[in-house]
Amino acid sequence: PFEQWLHNLADNLQREDEPEKFLAASLEDMILLPWVNGCEWQVPGGRGSNGRPEGQRSEFQRGQLRLAIFTQQSLSPALIWHFDLLAQLLAEFYEAKLRAAELQQISYVKAIHQTGARLTHDVKNLLQSLNALCLAATSEGESPSPEYQALLRRQLPVIAQRLQQTMDKLRRPELEGAQLL
Repeated sequence: PFEQWLHNLADNLQREDEPEKFLAASLEDMILLPWVNGCEWQVPGGRGSNGRPEGQRSEFQRGQLRLAIFTQQSLSPALIWHFDLLAQLLAEFYEAKLRAAELQQISYVKAIHQTGARLTHDVKNLLQSLNALCLAATSEGESPSPEYQALLRRQLPVIAQRLQQTMDKLRRPELEGAQLL
């Protein structure tokens, strides 16, 4: 039975990304063990219970996990050792899931930050180009020269294109962030 639970634990590890769902699914499998009536668990992010909370209560504390297992009879020292080992494995995998979720969140925030920095840089460059054109316009006077008109014909489409590209990045930040990861 312990080997089957370990197999189910490995399956849950692959299947569930959220730490609390992983924990709940793994402990749902624990009540299938022949000696277990039910269990209760508690972590800083939540708590839950499975099965029937009746019979002998045995508590195990590993890392952030507090686990109470209810069995039909008192556990022998060998079974206490086995359940303690199972609780330790469960706690280690749960904390690994927490770390993975935290790293994913950090990566997401980093991608947003980098996308914002790129967009800010693009807008700054656009403003510099527009300021240069405005400065040239103020020095032209009433009748623009052919050189100035040629400059406007060359620069305004480029500025419009760069502005459109920047706006496209704002509309699709998830694509921009995915490129950074």
